[in-house]
Amino acid sequence: MLGIGAGSIELQVNNLNFRPGEIIEGILILKLKSTTKARGLFIRLIGERTTTHVEGNHVSQRTGKIFDLPFQLDGEKDYPASPQGLSYPFKIVIPTNMSIGASPGGTLGTIANVAQMFLPFGSGQTKWFIYGHLDMQLAFDVSKKLQINIA
Repeated sequence: MLGIGAGSIELQVNNLNFRPGEIIEGILILKLKSTTKARGLFIRLIGERTTTHVEGNHVSQRTGKIFDLPFQLDGEKDYPASPQGLSYPFKIVIPTNMSIGASPGGTLGTIANVAQMFLPFGSGQTKWFIYGHLDMQLAFDVSKKLQINIA
C-alpha cells in the first residue's frame, strides 16, 4: 500500500481571521482505514508567498514558503485504524514578531504598498495555512491544508 487513500485529516479551528499574538485553537481529526506506521502527527502554521515575474512577454509565478512553525501532536508509532476519527486538540500562538504582509511597516511600507498598485501584477501575496499531516513511512503522507487570514 502506498498510502493513497490510507485515510484523511479534518481540521477544525476556532476562527479563520487572526492577528499576531492571538491563539489559534483547533482540533485535528485523524481517520485511518487500517493500522499505519508513521513517524509522527504534526500541525504547522505556514506562510506562503506567491510572486509574479514579468520579463518581456513572459509571465511566471513562483510560490515559496516564507514561514513554517511546526508542532508535533503525537510521536512515532503504529496509528490504529480509526474510521470515526482520533481527535488531537492543538493551540498555536501566532508570533508577534512575524512578517505578515508583503511590505515592511511605517513610511517604507506605505511607499511599497502604493508602488505595488502600479506594478502590472503586484510584487507578491502571502497566504497563511494550518497544515496537518501524518508523516508516514514508505508511503504518501495523509494531510490537510486549511487557509486562514492573519492581518
